[in-house]
Amino acid sequence: MPTIKSLWEKITIPADRLTDAEERVNSRLLSALLVIFLPVGIFVSTIPYLFGSELALSDDLDFMIIVGSTLFWGIAYGLNRSGYFKVAIAFAIVIAMLIIFTEVIFDSDLEDLSYLLLPLLIISAFFSLKYVLFALAFSLAGIILLPFLFPKFSIEEVLSSSAAFMSFGGFLLIITKVHVANSEKRRKRQLEASELRYALITEAANDGLWDWNLKTNEVYYSTRWKEMLGYEDDEIGNTPEEWTKLIHPDDISISTQHLAFILNQDDPTFKFEYRLKHKMGHYIWVLTRGRAVLDDTGIPTRTVGSHSDISSRKEAEKRLQHDALHDTLTGLPNRTLLLDRLQHSIYFSTRDKNYKYAVLFLDLDKFKDINDSLGHDVGDQILIECAKRIKACARNVDTVARLGGDEFIILLENFDGSNGPVIIAERISKELLRPSDILQTELPLTASIGIVFGNTAYSTPNAILKDADIAMYQAKDTGRAKYAIFDSVMGLKVAKRIEREHELVQAIQNKNFKLTYQPIVSLETGEIFSMEALIRWHHPQRGIIQPDDFIPIAEESGLILRIGNWVLVEACKQIKMWDQEFPQAKNLSMSVNISGKQIASPDFYDFLKRTLQETDLEAHRLHLEITENTIVEDIDQALRTLTEISTLGVELHLDDFGTGYSSIAYLHRFPIKALKIDKSFIDRLLDKNKGQALVGGIIHLANVLDLEVVAEGIEYSNQLALLKELKCGQGQGFYAAKPMYKKDMELILAKNGNIFDLNKEQ
Repeated sequence: MPTIKSLWEKITIPADRLTDAEERVNSRLLSALLVIFLPVGIFVSTIPYLFGSELALSDDLDFMIIVGSTLFWGIAYGLNRSGYFKVAIAFAIVIAMLIIFTEVIFDSDLEDLSYLLLPLLIISAFFSLKYVLFALAFSLAGIILLPFLFPKFSIEEVLSSSAAFMSFGGFLLIITKVHVANSEKRRKRQLEASELRYALITEAANDGLWDWNLKTNEVYYSTRWKEMLGYEDDEIGNTPEEWTKLIHPDDISISTQHLAFILNQDDPTFKFEYRLKHKMGHYIWVLTRGRAVLDDTGIPTRTVGSHSDISSRKEAEKRLQHDALHDTLTGLPNRTLLLDRLQHSIYFSTRDKNYKYAVLFLDLDKFKDINDSLGHDVGDQILIECAKRIKACARNVDTVARLGGDEFIILLENFDGSNGPVIIAERISKELLRPSDILQTELPLTASIGIVFGNTAYSTPNAILKDADIAMYQAKDTGRAKYAIFDSVMGLKVAKRIEREHELVQAIQNKNFKLTYQPIVSLETGEIFSMEALIRWHHPQRGIIQPDDFIPIAEESGLILRIGNWVLVEACKQIKMWDQEFPQAKNLSMSVNISGKQIASPDFYDFLKRTLQETDLEAHRLHLEITENTIVEDIDQALRTLTEISTLGVELHLDDFGTGYSSIAYLHRFPIKALKIDKSFIDRLLDKNKGQALVGGIIHLANVLDLEVVAEGIEYSNQLALLKELKCGQGQGFYAAKPMYKKDMELILAKNGNIFDLNKEQ
């Protein structure tokens, strides 16, 4: 058997389509009201059939109203149970109004039925007494107004209608009460949800909150605000002084400034960064964001805002700023910071005639050898060690910077005397020579230093750095491990070099270079084995310029690649042309000097291979002469390139043997086919003690290693005689033949047998 509760739920619970909680409650209340009035309407409508005509309604209109109202009450109930709460409300209100006002509009005899609506008033009393009073007032208004509106109404009809008004008023008030109550609940829930969201946002943002009441001068500090500074809740009060006493002394002014803006109504919002003292004694960076709350007159009454701990961001910014202005390897100021400080020095020198400054440009000597022999990791450690030593030689007020690579700059300011920079330079040189645990090699660690004294003629940092660089290279040219003071003569020298570089470019474009050829002959028979191609610069104004005067400039400027490759192509072309004209030339080879930059070029191997193919020259007839200095620039790269070249069949000859570093070691590592004894040894050949011993030792070494030997710079017959005694196979020099141009060489090639008379007197 169903219980009253289950029956109640069955007739009142709406369909699942109605999901809103408030509307479901209202829907059940409406169902209850409709269930009350439905039986009444059905009962009244069926009286004529149940009890006879004596109890029937007075006329057909009354009957139609009752039947129609009951039908609509049922429709409203069905709609409500189906989940259409708002539509059902509309139906219910319409039906109630129809029943109540029928007797007024149509003078119906349904006034007794109006009393049936009184239960609505009783139900409304359960919600609030004031709603009952309001319903009574509504009824009283009906009693007063109805006689004036409808004079024909009797007292009984007025009271009956007033009761109807009272009942309908109760019904409306129930709906109003529920709506208001639900609205208040909704607003409360929204407020709670908003507060919850705010709390969650605040917690997620990890911000500390504060609320400053300007009228009472009390400040609310949130728990998180205090935690940021290492305090418990009860360790900080509610006064502004609890806050201001923690501000860093250097940041008090900015805090006061922003507060003044607020109080003066300049800006209701504010945002600034400053430091607060932590309980542990250190300072943290915080970002304060807030807003002033204004009254109706625009006067600030409160300020509210938040604190965010931005210490990590500030530390990151500090690191980025430091990295942007300092060298990552040594920690010294970099070029950017140096230029800034140097600009300040230039500015001060124009303002104060007593202000003195100087720049020292330091470059480590042969540091590349250290990198090549010991590796870049060791090289980096050496640079770090050098940076420490250089900095130790300078004063705290001086700037020691690293430009890059092995270049350092020392900016000296307000030094005493005129020799202060020189003293610093000498101190640095001495300090660098001190043994190092890192540099476990016999390679000396020295530096070339250029010194420039600042003066009013300098207007830009780059100008003074350029002159310091010039002085540094002057120091290198004097033998390294030296210092040089810049003067006007150096400037003219550099200007001359720059001019010469420009002339070299013009010479390449105008094809002002020509080749000469110097035979390499057998010292025994005079027969030509080979010839060396030598370049000459035919200057339109200065005449013929020897290689020693322009090759170093070409090396420094990088033009040596264009010049060297041109020499290689022209020499290969020429020997092949002579093959066609002179049959005896087919047995000759061509020697060509190549530079370190050519070897270091990643395209040189392909260029060489292509040149041999295009000129159709047999690879073994091409001899490439390299110097020891060429190899030492980058030993590993040189070894790879030269080994690859040797696979083509091209012979490699070591030129100027004995003048470089660790020559003998190169003979083992590199695919060398011959070595050429430098002219400096031949010049000392007549020295029977050391001269002959050295040359003889070189020749013996070559024979043991199965290498050919070519003596350079033979100028006298006695030199030739001694070389024959020492079993030197080949040679070249003025005694045999000077370098000659194409036509003169062709005269030699035209001689049958290509024989020189080496027994002639010079």
